[in-house]
Amino acid sequence: MAITKIQSESLNLADTYDFTGTVTGAGESNKPMFRVSGGATSVSDRTNTKLAVSSEVFDTDSCFDLGVNNRFTPNKAGKYFLNGRIDAGSTNNTDFFVILFYKNGSNIGGSASINRDYNTAVASQIVEANGSTDYFEIYCEQQTGGTISISLSEFSGFYIGN
Repeated sequence: MAITKIQSESLNLADTYDFTGTVTGAGESNKPMFRVSGGATSVSDRTNTKLAVSSEVFDTDSCFDLGVNNRFTPNKAGKYFLNGRIDAGSTNNTDFFVILFYKNGSNIGGSASINRDYNTAVASQIVEANGSTDYFEIYCEQQTGGTISISLSEFSGFYIGN
């Protein structure tokens, strides 16, 4: 079925249409996006500690600085969805650990869904970035009474819009 003129009252949404050429304005891009993981970080009791990042799973726009700063600096202004998952190894049911997100070196909060059976925590947050100098990092705080090893299973994020 060739479409030469679209009129809202004559477009049948149940029909199948074959388009040639380029269709613009259909959909959106969630780039930049990234996903990294890391090894174990020694985290002292009641101390916010930046988690070690050791590998990139993907980084669509090279916005994650792996190695030197271990942080995400988006190159596009707008809102971003950040996600984190950590593993605390062997702890007991009275231990507490939480994921914290930092923006430009300051704690902007965090949360955790802690599964004590598996010693994992998951957190997500929507943040806003200016697209040039704002950056985001992942930290952890724990309350076990000692020092424990925390592994970064995932730190990821993607653009969601203005």
